[in-house]
Amino acid sequence: MQQIYFMRYFFLLLFCLAVIKRSESIFILTTNYKKDSSHPTRSANKNTKSKIGRY
Repeated sequence: MQQIYFMRYFFLLLFCLAVIKRSESIFILTTNYKKDSSHPTRSANKNTKSKIGRY
């Protein structure tokens, strides 16, 4: 009986870790998306123009 309880808690712990990892990855994705959307396209165009001007 003790082994069954151990396995149950072990799987529960794994499940919790998986959920935490998934939520962290989702949080990272959303923060990256916000960062990308907050950056205006003008700055990107300026960077490309400066690169072209250098050559």
